[in-house]
Amino acid sequence: MLTLKDYLIHVLENYLMESKTPHRNNSLAKYISTEIHTVIPTSIFPTTRYLTKASSGQGNWATIPWVGIFDKKISTSAEGGYDIVYLFKSDYSGVYLSLNQGYTYFKENFPAETRDKNIILTSTYWQNQLQGITRDEDEHFTFDEINLNFHQKTTLLPKGYELGNIYSRYYSLEELKRISSEQLFADLGKMKLLLSDISNSLLFSYNEFNDFIINHNDTNSLKQQIDDESSIYSTDELGTQYDIPTGLSLPKNESSSTHYTHKNYEKNHRKNAKLGLFAEKLVLKKERSLLNSIPELKHLSNKIEHTSVKIGDGTGYDIKSYRLINNRPSEYFIEVKATSDTINTPFYMSKNEINVAANTKNKYAIFRVFKDFQGKWAYYVIDGPFVGSSKIAYIPTQYKVVPKDI
Repeated sequence: MLTLKDYLIHVLENYLMESKTPHRNNSLAKYISTEIHTVIPTSIFPTTRYLTKASSGQGNWATIPWVGIFDKKISTSAEGGYDIVYLFKSDYSGVYLSLNQGYTYFKENFPAETRDKNIILTSTYWQNQLQGITRDEDEHFTFDEINLNFHQKTTLLPKGYELGNIYSRYYSLEELKRISSEQLFADLGKMKLLLSDISNSLLFSYNEFNDFIINHNDTNSLKQQIDDESSIYSTDELGTQYDIPTGLSLPKNESSSTHYTHKNYEKNHRKNAKLGLFAEKLVLKKERSLLNSIPELKHLSNKIEHTSVKIGDGTGYDIKSYRLINNRPSEYFIEVKATSDTINTPFYMSKNEINVAANTKNKYAIFRVFKDFQGKWAYYVIDGPFVGSSKIAYIPTQYKVVPKDI
């Protein structure tokens, strides 16, 4: 059965030679446009929501062949909007998986002196807004510029693809031959989540939203925000494990004089979500290392699950790992709570998290990730928060609300 891996390799290995022959009725051109529907399963991208296309050119061979996956709520065309796209380098040495945007919209709506600046601005905006975007070298994803190795001036599209890149992963031909199909689909799933985030964030049509971004933002200030965040997320190691702090208490009648506008609430939410995902990845790496060091659990290290990413919120925990409980391997549920503040900072738990912690007892732990006195990421662990006497103090901080008759 043809796989996505087979498809990408076949295009890279045959495109240069085939592009020297007429495009019309060419078997590779037909393969590119038709077989893509075989290798991108509708179970992942249902046709009710997504449109998949692949192109080797219109009448003539395209220098940069592509495969696009479009969210119909945003756009069904590579000319405008936001999409997931595989972009083959012009020397066919590799292919990019890119969260990208249509360059034709910018070419047709802005003068030459501002169009490049504006598409870079919209790319930078989404790099700053999307919570799933971090510089994650372990997963090979980056928001650095892509390079399609195209230097001719016969068409602006390759340059447009490069400028429109928001987030990407590069696969060389050699890496594609080594990588598993499962990893390719995991990477594609990551991009699907990001595209869904964009779709859910659009308050109006993509062209109106692009105008809003361009008129209300500045590239330099957005890049500074990204650089500031990059310094926060520059490590991939979780440092010292500290003892659980003591002597902390919560006020009996907690109140807040801080009034959040919708704008700064959303900003804080995005910041906290990105920090949370970053901390979860640190704990995941720590867990894999731990299980690999325990002979009885080593075989389970590759089964650790990043539940909050794979399933989403609502399970009551972020990571499913394993521990020896009563001398037998057992599932171990980890809720990660992160702050860029100090060890003594309180954290929030949902009612569902409290209930899951209580029900799973000694199979549940809270990993509190924080900045230590050296400014490094550290943590402490509360094992079995409700085993024996409760190990945590908590108060309700949310209200259930319905409209009130006046």
